[in-house]
Amino acid sequence: MSEREVESVTVASSARLHFGFYNFLSDNVAWGGAGIAIDNPKVIVRVYKSYEFKVENKTNIDVSDVVNKVVEGLGIRDVIIEIVDVYTRHVGLGLTTQLALSLGYAISLLYDLGLDVRQVAYRVGRGRFSGIGVASFELGGFIIDSGRVVSQNGFVPPPSTVDDIPYAIYRQRVPRGWIFNIFIVKNAKNCGLGEYSEKVLEDPRQIPKDVQIELYKTVLHYILPAIAKKDFNVFAAGLQKFQKLVVDAFEKFFDVSINCEETDHVINLLSKYGLKSVGKSVWGPMVYGLYEYSYRKCVKISNIVAEELKERGYSIEKYVTHPKITGASITVVRSRKTKTWKIIA
Repeated sequence: MSEREVESVTVASSARLHFGFYNFLSDNVAWGGAGIAIDNPKVIVRVYKSYEFKVENKTNIDVSDVVNKVVEGLGIRDVIIEIVDVYTRHVGLGLTTQLALSLGYAISLLYDLGLDVRQVAYRVGRGRFSGIGVASFELGGFIIDSGRVVSQNGFVPPPSTVDDIPYAIYRQRVPRGWIFNIFIVKNAKNCGLGEYSEKVLEDPRQIPKDVQIELYKTVLHYILPAIAKKDFNVFAAGLQKFQKLVVDAFEKFFDVSINCEETDHVINLLSKYGLKSVGKSVWGPMVYGLYEYSYRKCVKISNIVAEELKERGYSIEKYVTHPKITGASITVVRSRKTKTWKIIA
């Protein structure tokens, strides 16, 4: 083994919140989205060179399908994979994309494949309907993506080239003092796109022009200026309006249930205790609210709400987290030398 040969690679990433779509379908482009990277919950993976394929999952969450997709996409099985930390799947926090990119990028560095993040995403089958997760991994911050060009028959096929994956057309840091309080209602039923997401999203349709224009205006007149000015109240109000427009559009024009009794109750509780911009993921039973500056106060509210929900028989998972303003963290161990960096500072 040479002095500079890579022995192991560790990648640490974290969840993203996808706020919804500012463009449902217009001018042959569908699903332009907005979202933000957050500090918690996290994904941590470690890979080692080996003469055999071995997976050590140190969590109680089955991610074997993601692991298999990654090793098949990269064509490499001479690797030991450690799943150090992951979080709940299919609830609106983007675990599948973050894990696939973490593993794929780690293996690319381990074997010097020379792949950038978007190339990894293409190889492991991510980025069909959204570029928010890919950009969150690479860049962090608040992100708006370009959306997907639809095919001649009006569908959104899997990407056939790297360029088909939506690009980040806007990325900006947001103040670390804008704190997210997140609740996942694990026993909620028929809440969000869930298992129907692919069926709904592969067949986009236009929504009424006045609704589409209102979505554009909300992003351009409220959300983006508020980020530039670091104006929490305007950002929160704009985001809440955006979320309502998105959820209403899905329920009215796509005939899918985004809201449900359980998440509605969480939304009401978070609003009652003073959180702003309370909304929910269109992907699953996840609710979030924003609070400014006081992390301690946000934790206190989180604990109070959790107790009230448990008294009602809700099975919940909760996080209090800051926005994440950098991409994934990478640690490469070579013989006699360790180097750690983030994809973007």
